[in-house]
Amino acid sequence: MGAKANSRIRVDAVEHRAAGIAYTAIDGAPGAFFTCTAYRAKLSTTACASRWRSAQRARGEATDQFARCRGCPTGAAHAGEAVVHYSVLFGANICPRCGRGTGRRLIGGSRCISCYNRELEVRRGRNGKGTAPRKAQLARRSIRYVVEGGGIQTLAADHSADLAELMVVALRKTRGRIYFAFSGQEPASTAGTP
Repeated sequence: MGAKANSRIRVDAVEHRAAGIAYTAIDGAPGAFFTCTAYRAKLSTTACASRWRSAQRARGEATDQFARCRGCPTGAAHAGEAVVHYSVLFGANICPRCGRGTGRRLIGGSRCISCYNRELEVRRGRNGKGTAPRKAQLARRSIRYVVEGGGIQTLAADHSADLAELMVVALRKTRGRIYFAFSGQEPASTAGTP
């Protein structure tokens, strides 16, 4: 076995306990077991930790199978990690400009095909009829935000419909709790927040 495999075995061999959870033993099975209320099942602490770690790495449609594990404080405790709070939009396949969900890909990871085509028309200065587009008003915008436990970050786009579009992009792509800033203010401090 390589060094990577040995380190995983070592991590999984350490059993972490979560506060407020009643643990039991099963005859003939190694480790401690508990009742997972989210799945209404009896799990071992190592299986719970493994599911929580997989939920942290999952992207796209793979997140569905770990939906209840992703922000679970019990899973984080069993993995020996701090709990990570996610936006409900994290990894969602929705267009931040029009808000429509799409089972298909997002162009540039941020726009559905329809919104991307409208953006191309604005850039060219004419639509399919040869006239100037009137409905799409795209401009350069930027937002500032703080990820819990991190520093201030800035997200800018040359062509965006509004600030809400940029906020949805940040919520879809950023792991952790986000605090936004408005009206030239700095993002709110994360100290003392739940």
